[in-house]
Amino acid sequence: MTLRRYLTLLIWLCVLPLALLAAGLAVGHLKDVQDEAQNEARRLSRSLATAVDQLLQARLSALRGLAQSPLADDPARWSELHREARGFSEGFGSHIGMIDAQLRPRLHTSVPYDSVLPPSPPLAVERAARAALDTAQPVVSDLYRGTVSGQDSAAIVVPGMRDGRAAFVFVNPVTLGQLERLIDPLALQPGWGVTLADGAGNVLAQRAAAGDAAVPAGPGNWRFVELATLAPWSVVVEVSQTAFLSRLTPVAVWMLAAFLGATVLAVVGGQLAGRRLARAVRSLVDPGVAPVAADQIEEIGQARALLDDSRTRLEQAAHELAMREAQLRGIVDSASEAIITADESQTIVMANAAAARTFGRPAQALVGAALDSLLPEHLRDRHRADVAAFGASKGGPRAMGRDANVVGLRADGVQFPVEAAISQALVDGRRLYTVILRDVTARRAAEAALQASKAELEAALSSMSEAVLIVDQRNEVIRFNEAFARFHRFEGRAAFPATRAEFDRLVQLLAADGSPLPRAQWLSERALRGEAGTNVEVSLRRIDSGEQWTGSFSFAPIHDGHDAIVGAVLVGRDISELKRMHSELAASHASLQRLIDAQNRIEDAQRRRIALELHDGLQQTLAAIKMNVSAIDAELTRDAARIAPLTALVDELATSAIVSLRRIVNDLRPLLLEDLGLVAALEVLCKQFEQRSGVAVQMRTEGLPSDDDAVPPDPADCLYRVAQEALNNVAKHAGAQRVQVVLSAQGPGCFRLSIRDDGRGLSDGDRRKPHSFGLRGMAERARSLGGWLHVQGHPGGGTWVEVEVQARPVDVHAVP
Repeated sequence: MTLRRYLTLLIWLCVLPLALLAAGLAVGHLKDVQDEAQNEARRLSRSLATAVDQLLQARLSALRGLAQSPLADDPARWSELHREARGFSEGFGSHIGMIDAQLRPRLHTSVPYDSVLPPSPPLAVERAARAALDTAQPVVSDLYRGTVSGQDSAAIVVPGMRDGRAAFVFVNPVTLGQLERLIDPLALQPGWGVTLADGAGNVLAQRAAAGDAAVPAGPGNWRFVELATLAPWSVVVEVSQTAFLSRLTPVAVWMLAAFLGATVLAVVGGQLAGRRLARAVRSLVDPGVAPVAADQIEEIGQARALLDDSRTRLEQAAHELAMREAQLRGIVDSASEAIITADESQTIVMANAAAARTFGRPAQALVGAALDSLLPEHLRDRHRADVAAFGASKGGPRAMGRDANVVGLRADGVQFPVEAAISQALVDGRRLYTVILRDVTARRAAEAALQASKAELEAALSSMSEAVLIVDQRNEVIRFNEAFARFHRFEGRAAFPATRAEFDRLVQLLAADGSPLPRAQWLSERALRGEAGTNVEVSLRRIDSGEQWTGSFSFAPIHDGHDAIVGAVLVGRDISELKRMHSELAASHASLQRLIDAQNRIEDAQRRRIALELHDGLQQTLAAIKMNVSAIDAELTRDAARIAPLTALVDELATSAIVSLRRIVNDLRPLLLEDLGLVAALEVLCKQFEQRSGVAVQMRTEGLPSDDDAVPPDPADCLYRVAQEALNNVAKHAGAQRVQVVLSAQGPGCFRLSIRDDGRGLSDGDRRKPHSFGLRGMAERARSLGGWLHVQGHPGGGTWVEVEVQARPVDVHAVP
């Protein structure tokens, strides 16, 4: 059979079925257009249902966040919750209400927080709220008329969970206007309509195609229903089948006519073309024979040239491919990271030298092995599934593993951490996976050591009571401890300023004259210049509160391995209290020294007074007694009648000497205090003071035992001497009319003496007289017994001296 006859037969065999299929294709096209319209309707319903779910999801997420707020748990903070809810309601375009478990309104954004709340919600909202409280799940209500907005709406109800149960709900209405705005942008074809209905069949939103009077309805229409996921709502797309077919019938007729015309033209043209093609093909069969010029086809000549050129190019491409494969193999083998290629069955087809070193296997042994054989056995199933899923996804390169802990397996069974990335490519229809990985054992160990070092440093800083600061070479804070924050009068590290500029606005370093310390003199700046110091005192001041304190610092630079300064460290402690104690101690030492000097002077004066009294009083009296005794002895021999007056004078002088001696001894140590106890001694002291000064004295005791030895000797002596000094001060300075003395027991071995007068009182100058040691001596006496002395008074209001002492415990082991 000739080529021409074969082509003619082939044309008729092709054209006749086409002619028969023309009508079928027209009908099929009509069916395709119908299916496309139906699919478009289904996509429209699904997209609208998705838009409804997105609207509801946005509100559900916001209401869940609001329900989880701790502000809802504290009624005292509901005003803040109201402000936060108003922010949500302004974004949603509708109000938010809060209903408790008893379905009572507790909060509503349509009114101010302190205003009267709107009336109880509609029945549909109550049913939804009760369902949300019972199921602890969000609920979307059916259509209802809003009592606040006056609009038809559907409510979203989200429960607030506390301790595993729903304690309250938040309600947010979605108005029909907001739902209609979802379907307004939809482009509807003529004869189409969209309806959004709730679970009870109520129409929430509806729209017909432009130019249509209403949404088409009828048993002959196509109806597509899509349900929303987050609410019992349905999206219905109605398509009028009659309107759709009336537009497609002319198109189908025209297509059928076009197919028939094209068939006739194809038959005629095919016969003519077949004749010429047959002649041209003969020239290709025998390249040495060219067709006649009239029948020569240009494409046939081009095809012949292309065949020759393709042969030449194929040979060149094969050579270049061999060269590039050699280059690629050299690059892969010289790479420092392991590179492995596996086929779709996850069998290794290529591995470089780095892969052989990493896994401890020869490259020849890796080729042909399963890819998951390079992993521990417990990870192989998951790895195989992950690689298959990656291939099915047709995704681009990504890191391997679901977490950072990817593990490799060496030939000796040792497991080691790796970082790996995988990519895929199709080569000649064959899927290949390429994995690039590196052994990160050393890096993980270094990271672990670094983390351990940081943890140790943090623990050391936290345990230190001294304030510690570490800065970098720019004097920016790297690390500080809790003590450093509290040293600068911040409540803790969380309250410490985040930036150096904010810190400088709150804390000021001071020079010795109280002026701000120049930045160049800051200890951190000095350390960054290479200086070091110990126990350097710096004054600081809080600018906001005015508080001022002093710190003692040690500082030094931080050097790297090349002796370059990379930072500085400061260690300080607050010595304000220590300096104050040193100052007070120095003042106390000076005061004590003055007291000792005064006491020495008083003791010297007392010694001189006692010596003078003994010399001028008792000595003279005893001398007179001696002379009188001599006179008596002389008179005994001459005149016995003169003995009686001399004897009477001796008796008078002896009595005077005894009285004088008793007075001196009583000043040194009252005998009444030893013989009768503190109470009797104070009574005698008060009577003597009253007789001597004319000031009325009232004395009483409170809570003392009835025995005479109620007060031990040491406290008794201290209280008696305080009473002596206080009464002497009243007589010399107070100008008082009455004095009240009270001795009381404050507990076992604890006694208090109170002396109050109604005199002229004390001024601040009286307390600070440098050479007045009465009050200081009384205070020292009380302090020696572990007690205290308080002196109160103001001009014109009298003076109150109160002293309390504690008896020393008796050491039974010291008694012989």
